[in-house]
Amino acid sequence: LKRALVKIGMEETFHLRHGEVWMRRLAKSRGSEARELLQRCVDWMFPMTIEWFGLPDDLKRHSGQLDYKLKGLTNDQLRQVWMSSTVPLCEALGL
Repeated sequence: LKRALVKIGMEETFHLRHGEVWMRRLAKSRGSEARELLQRCVDWMFPMTIEWFGLPDDLKRHSGQLDYKLKGLTNDQLRQVWMSSTVPLCEALGL
């Protein structure tokens, strides 16, 4: 299981980097069409992605998942980790 999780982690890192490279390319595009499309995609996906982390902590019970280490962080903590890298990237790209 550990080997499989390491492999999955590496693949997920690849996908993150690939997406970041393409976001940077599109944001630097000379034509406004690519940049506008990128902005529309961010506007569409950002709210949905925030929801992927589940209910806010004050609306959810975590004790079992956290107590048995099935989950390392609460939903709000995971959401904040994601936002701490995503928001600066979007700001740097002018999105």
